[in-house]
Amino acid sequence: MAEDFLRDYKINQKKSLVRAERSAGHLGRFFGDLKAPEITTPKVKEYIVNRLEEGAANASINRELSALKRMLNLGADQTHRR
Repeated sequence: MAEDFLRDYKINQKKSLVRAERSAGHLGRFFGDLKAPEITTPKVKEYIVNRLEEGAANASINRELSALKRMLNLGADQTHRR
C-alpha cells in the first residue's frame, strides 16, 4: 500500500513527497507485516501510543494517520476496479 501511496504522490507531483516518505516509513515499521483488514481501530490506537512514547508531535501523528487513510483508500480503489 505504501508503494501505491508514494507513486500517487509522484504522479500528482505533490510538493510534500519527502514528508509522505517519512510518514510511510513510520507506518511501515509498525504496520508493515499486517494486511489491510488487520489494521483495526485498536491497532491504530496502539500506533498512536507508540508514536507518542517515541516523542512524536501530535501534528506528525495526524499527518501519518492521514497517510494511512490515503493508503487504505487507494487500496480499496484497487480492489473495486478488479
